[in-house]
Order: sequence, then C-alpha cells, then structure tokens
Amino acid sequence: MYSNNLKIAIRNLLKNKTFSFINIFGLSIGITCTILILLWVQNEVNFDKFHKNGNQIYRVVQEDKDGKNSRTPALLAPEITVKVPEIVSFTRIFKLPNVIFQEETNIFHEENGIVVDPQFFTIFDFPLIEGDPETALSASSNVIITETLAKKYFGNNDLINKTINIDGKNASVVTGVIKDIPKNSHLKFDFVLPFCLLEAIMPSDVNNWGAFNYTTYLQLAPEANIAATNQKINQIAKDKLPSQLLTFWNKFELQPLSQIHLSADISNHHFLGDFTVVEDRNTVYIFSCIALLILLLACVNFMNLSIAQSGKRTRENGLKKVMGSSSNQLRKQFIGEFFVISLIALVVAIVVVNLLLPWFNQISGKTLVVDHPQNIVSYLAILLFTTLFAGFYPAFSLSSHNPVNTLRGQVFGAIKTSKLRSSLVIFQFSISIILVASTFTVYRQLHYIQDKKLGFQKENIVYAPIPGNAAGRYQTMKEVLLKNPDILAVSAKDCLPTTTLRNLVDFYWDDKKPGQEVMMELTGVDYQYFEELNIGLLAGRSFSEAFPGDASNAFILNEEAVKQTGLESPIGKKFASWNKSGTIVGVIKNTNFKSLHEKPNPQVYHIMKNIQEEAGLTGVMLMKLNGAKQAETLSFIEKTWKSLNSDAPFDIHFLDQTYDQLYSSERRINLIFGYFSILAILIACLGLFGLALHSADQRRKEIGIRKVNGAKISEILAMLNKDFVKWVVVAFVIATPVAWYAMTKWLENFAYKTELSWWIFALAGLLALGIALLTVSWQSWKAATRNPVEALRYE
Repeated sequence: MYSNNLKIAIRNLLKNKTFSFINIFGLSIGITCTILILLWVQNEVNFDKFHKNGNQIYRVVQEDKDGKNSRTPALLAPEITVKVPEIVSFTRIFKLPNVIFQEETNIFHEENGIVVDPQFFTIFDFPLIEGDPETALSASSNVIITETLAKKYFGNNDLINKTINIDGKNASVVTGVIKDIPKNSHLKFDFVLPFCLLEAIMPSDVNNWGAFNYTTYLQLAPEANIAATNQKINQIAKDKLPSQLLTFWNKFELQPLSQIHLSADISNHHFLGDFTVVEDRNTVYIFSCIALLILLLACVNFMNLSIAQSGKRTRENGLKKVMGSSSNQLRKQFIGEFFVISLIALVVAIVVVNLLLPWFNQISGKTLVVDHPQNIVSYLAILLFTTLFAGFYPAFSLSSHNPVNTLRGQVFGAIKTSKLRSSLVIFQFSISIILVASTFTVYRQLHYIQDKKLGFQKENIVYAPIPGNAAGRYQTMKEVLLKNPDILAVSAKDCLPTTTLRNLVDFYWDDKKPGQEVMMELTGVDYQYFEELNIGLLAGRSFSEAFPGDASNAFILNEEAVKQTGLESPIGKKFASWNKSGTIVGVIKNTNFKSLHEKPNPQVYHIMKNIQEEAGLTGVMLMKLNGAKQAETLSFIEKTWKSLNSDAPFDIHFLDQTYDQLYSSERRINLIFGYFSILAILIACLGLFGLALHSADQRRKEIGIRKVNGAKISEILAMLNKDFVKWVVVAFVIATPVAWYAMTKWLENFAYKTELSWWIFALAGLLALGIALLTVSWQSWKAATRNPVEALRYE
C-alpha cells in the first residue's frame, strides 16, 4: 500500500512538472532561510551552556539612575561572601587595557587580557591543558595564556615556566595554558593575570568602595534562595557604599549566567575594553519570527497551489471512493505525497545551506555548523511541520468530496476555497510588505546616523595606543610628527574617545546643593585636543599652554554636565574632582562619541600633567591628517614610531572606522532583513506565478469566448490581473499599521532617530504591487494573446 502511494506521488510530481517545481523550489527556499536563522538562534541561546555549575553562577548587576550595568567595586565580593552563607565562591574580573607582550623578537599588542581571582577556574569550566588551576595564579608574576597565544610566542615547545615581558617592565612566568575559549562563551580573553597583581599596583582603586571598575561573579549553593540572597547583598552594600553614592545608586541584583549573553540592555556605559560578548534578546526574537514567517510563506504557497490544483483530482478521488477507499486512506495518501515533496525540499535546502553557510557566517559574524547532532531534531521538526501545515487542509479537502458528485464533475465549496486562497495570498504579501518596510526603515536610520552631525570630526583622524614607555616618549613623537606639513595636529587622551575610562560622582562645584550628586565622565586630554577634533566651544576658552595654570587647576565641561549640575554662568566657577581642584575655563558643545542609542553623558575634561602616568595604560595619541597624501603620511608616522619606540609595536587605526563599528549590529540586522525580504517576496511571487498559471488554464475557454466576441487584449489582462492587484492592496492595508508599530518600537532604542514617513510604507506597497504585476502579467499576456480557436476547438 505504501509503495503504491509512493508511486502515485512520484507520478503526480512528474505529471505536473511546473507546479511540482514551484512547490519544491519555494519550499526549499523557505526551509533554507529557516535553517540558517535557526542555526544562528541556536548559537545565541546556547551561550555559556558548557559550564557544569552554570545554573549556580550569577553576575552582580548594579542599577543606578542611568540604568543597569555590570560594574561593581572590588571590595563587594569578599565582603558579601563572608556574610552571606548562600555564596559558595566568588571571582572578580578586571579587563586589562591594551598591553605589550614581548618574548625575545616576538612583540605584539595584546588587548584581550583579564585579571581574576584564583577561584575563577573552579567556578567556570575553562580547562587548563598545562598547569594546576589551583596554584597557577598564586603569585603576582604568574600568567595563564590560551593555546593560540602559546603557539604565537613559543610554538609547540614546553610552555610552563617560560617568561613573557609585559609592557617592558613586568616579567611574567607562564604557569598555565588554557584551551581556546569556546565561541559560545560570553567571556572572551587570551591571557589571565592574578588579582593580587592589581592589589599591589592599584591599592587605592581595589580598596575603594566607590570605584565601580570590576565585574563580580558569584557561585551560589544549589538550594540558595535568590531573592533572599539579593536582599542580604543590598543590605551589606547600603552599609558600605559611600554616602554620596547612595543618592545615585539604587540596588544590586543577581543575573543568571544563562541570561548574560542576551542582555545588551545592561550597559557597561562604554567602559574601556569590555571583555564580554552580548546580543540583544529582541534581535533573537525578531530573527526567530522571521524564520517562522518565511517558513509559513513557503507552506502557504504549497497549500495554495495544492488547493488550486485539487480540481484536477476530484474524479480520481471519486473513483477511489467508489472502489472502496475510505476518506482516511485518501488523507494518508495525500499526506504521503506532501511528505515526499517536503522531504525533497528539505534535502535540497540542506545542500544549499552547506553552500551558503560560509557567506552567512561572514555577514552574521558567527562560525555556525550544519552537522551538529542537535540539528537533526530541527530538520525532523521542519519536515513534520511543513508536511502537516501545508498538507493538512488540502488532504482533508480532497478526501471529503462526495464520490457521486465528483464523478459528475460537480465540486462544491469552490467559493470557500477561493476565499481561502485569497486570504493566503494576502497573508504572504502582508509579511513581505512588513519586511520590506522594515528594511527601508533600518536603512534610513543607519543613513541618518551616518549623516548626523556628531559634534566632532572623525574623518582624517588616526590614532595609536601609547602603552607603557611609548607614553613617556609622547612629547618627542609629537614634536617630530608636527614637522610634517601633512600632519595638521597631534594630541592625546587617556582613553579612546568612543569609550569611557571612569565615571565618578566625586565632584564639587560652586552652589552645589546638599545631596546633589551627578555621575560624570572624568577624562584627561592634551592641549589642542578640542581644536584637533573640531569640537565647538559654547563659552570661555580651550586649554592653552599660554595659561600655565591649566595643567593643574583648569576644567572644561560639556553642555550636559552644566545642565545636570545646574551651574549658571559656569566660567570662573570653582570645580573639583577627587584628585584635582580649580576653576571652569570653558564649556564645549555636546559630542556624540558614543553610540546614538544614548544621549551624551556629562563630561569633565582636564589636562594630563604626566602623559606616561595618566595615559600609560589606556591612552591614545590622535593625529589629524590633511587627507591629500594619506599613504605617504601614514608611512612617515610608522617610520617615526619605529625609530622612537622600538619596544612597542606600531598599531594605527582610523577613528571614523572605529566609530562605525558601534553600529555593526544594526548593519547586520539591515543586511539580513534585506536578504530575507527579497526571499520573502520571491516566495510570494512563486505562489502568484503558480496561481496565475492555474487561473489562465482554468479560464482558457472563457478567454477564447471573450476574444471571439471582440474583447481587447488590455481588457483580458485587466480581468486576469484585477484579483491579484486587489489582494496586494488589501495586504498593504493590513501590513502598514503592523510595520509602523514594529518600527516605532525599534526606533525607541535610539536617542536620536529618523522620522517614520508615510512614503516608506507607500514605497514598500508599490514595490510589492509592481513585483506582483510583473509576476502574473507574463502568464496573463500569454493567455490573452493565445489563438481563441485552440481554446474552443473541442467545444
């Protein structure tokens, strides 16, 4: 019986080659898109699942007036571990800035280093290939490196007790080699130093309850009550945190390890060199919906064309029923046929996915694989879903007709079936229009971001890290570089402009109200910094070497800092930070160095008196080029650097490229939206093409009669196309408010955003209508220009 049904299924596929091709091609496109997106989603939701104690690991998140972030003071973890019995262990992590690694002639910048407590390797499962995890971080001179870093510096030689010079002054002994960090880990690092090193070189920071510069992870007991533990932690924090912080700080909360990767809403306020990989959970939801919708579009095509073709098989079904076949047997036969089509489409899709995966990995920034055992379950689920969803209604519809009526050629329910087909086409084009309108909106927002005046010049600005000894030679380099007429300005900053080194509340100003605290970014710069980046002054003056006191007692605030402090006529007012006091000499315009997802934060600038001391860990040298002889100028900078800094590698970047990386997620979304919008329209048009082909075939005699009676080709084209046009118009009416709402919610993620214009949705609708007309017009034209004699020959 099953073999007979299989033969019938294959015969029907071969008999209706055009419709079989449309079904298989459309379904395989839908399944291909679904598999690719599901591979991406699966990768996102499986982050950090490889840790044995993963369900007991929590990150401490703080909530303040600016939102949530993962910064905590170093003293918090040991204090609460002693006083809260539910805490089994803790580890603190400090992200190291760009440092120089040197081993004999091998010298490179390494930027993925962290400092941790020794119990880090008992809480997390990052296995050591060599070394003892319990003793590998017992001394401040120890370092643990990854496999890749080990091969980079030592090849395949014995590694334990090898020495690496860090920043030209710290000789560290390799006490462990760790396996390369898994791709699906939110923690990313290449080397690890012990926390006791920080306690030795940064005691004032480590022992300061007000220094929120560390990330804290806790391992809790399996039976721990999270709410009660959280309450105890907050009570201890309230007793320990400085009083001035309590007006700004709200609370700490425990975030499960499994939720960290999908927590892009928990910001680090762009602190320097974040070591975690995060994604917005809304992006995962959006892509999951897109995968489901595209699969539904393909299944709707399948269903629609099956229903349209069902009239050709009514006599076959009637004969089978007269010969004793039950409705249940017919349903099984039709479901079997749909299963064969789904299986062929799935096989084709898997082949295509293998071909497209390198390209998809490139645009998504992932390293996804197809042959993972978990994927088999997904493939089977897709096969079952497409078979049942696409085949359920046609199978029941075809098997439910009265055999006597079908043998007479009478098929009831044609009106109902026609309405269903119309509804399915409207659904397809509604989804297509939503995707197209969303793509236009995302593109327009990205274009708006690129064109928006940021308050500073990012073009023709290059920068180079100046770690360690390079910072000590900064003044010499500056003098030599400025002799080149193609270098217009040279300045320095204690960290990259697009990041934040420190946010503080330890500020004093004239007329400060009791209890008034403002979290502001404190940053050190060199002279000519504002002039180099074309940052405009609103009041007062810039820092100048003509005023010797600027080096020790002058401050410049931005607009937002003046606004939040409430200072009126700020020029000349007294101002002090935690380590410097003086007066305000200038106010600059707000600058959008950070992402336009947020408004500029309050900023306080001062002159760095000692570049090596204040910028030797995280600082950068910024150079403004005239842009005319870029290659020659960069070559000159490199030669100058190497002649003065033989112990520091040359590493130069363009500021505009670094700034553009802030929107890599949005570009990825736009690119994926664009591709899947095209595919969604293609799938919908395949269905329209099939329906147009079926409609022209069904109305062949009607068209012949109309032509014999004098109907014009244009009239027949209008008759054949009017239903399709009507369906797209209805789809546009349905899709517009949905797309408007979705894009309004998405744009809420930006502090600065484009406006949603009516023409975006009108353009999406016109595009869908135009493509639909192009799709059906060819078949309509063929039908309208066919010789009517051929259609009426047998009448």
